[in-house]
Amino acid sequence: MNNYPSDLTDTHWQLIEKMFDAQERSRKRKHSLRTVLNAIWYVVKGGIQWRMLPKDFPKWQTIYWYYQKWRKNGFWALLHDTLSKLVRRKVGKQDSPSVGIFDSQSVKTTATVGQRGYDAAKCVKGRKRHIVVDTLGLILAVIVHRADTDERRGAKFLLRRLAHHAFQFRRLQVFFADEGYSGDKMKEWVRRTFRHLGWTLQTVAAPLSRKSIQKNLKYYRNDGSLKERLVGSITTAGWIKITSIIRKTQRRSFS
Repeated sequence: MNNYPSDLTDTHWQLIEKMFDAQERSRKRKHSLRTVLNAIWYVVKGGIQWRMLPKDFPKWQTIYWYYQKWRKNGFWALLHDTLSKLVRRKVGKQDSPSVGIFDSQSVKTTATVGQRGYDAAKCVKGRKRHIVVDTLGLILAVIVHRADTDERRGAKFLLRRLAHHAFQFRRLQVFFADEGYSGDKMKEWVRRTFRHLGWTLQTVAAPLSRKSIQKNLKYYRNDGSLKERLVGSITTAGWIKITSIIRKTQRRSFS
């Protein structure tokens, strides 16, 4: 089989091999799980159709079956969350962040992908992805909707989804966002809707940066519980973020 740039390295595979073996322990396999995962990575990173997989991979129907199975049974989410916690521990942070940062991005799409709308502010016809990350850029929640959905309304959908998994983020207290989410009504909605979780929203006038987040954090410290700092920018949505987490873990483990 050919080697592709999207393939997992030996170190990457050793990091996640046990999780995949445990997931498929009861099933006899004709193809190795590493080969299956490399094929999935090839499709997602290359942005191609499943039918366009090179012939040296297993049949595309087999690869797609595994992909769908792991998506439906929640294994992708479990893998992502496990690796995220591992990365946070490597840099001396607790499993749950205390700060969330959210933003959105509108992207062009074709008429075949489902609902889409026109984002007049960005002059883009398509869909909008909303994402919440921690200060390391690790995804907490993501949602995709029509591009003509404004930032505040999209953020409400996003935070409601995150609230369903609040048990994973018990330290989460404050969210930072740019001026697209400003307004007393939005802040009051967050405070009132998630009063039981103690969530608040703070907006910053300038684009989000490490300096702006640090400046605002000093007003929200409770006995040193908020000691987060912004390290990276908002990342794009998608489960492909798992590959980035694996690489981060590798760097932290072997640097």
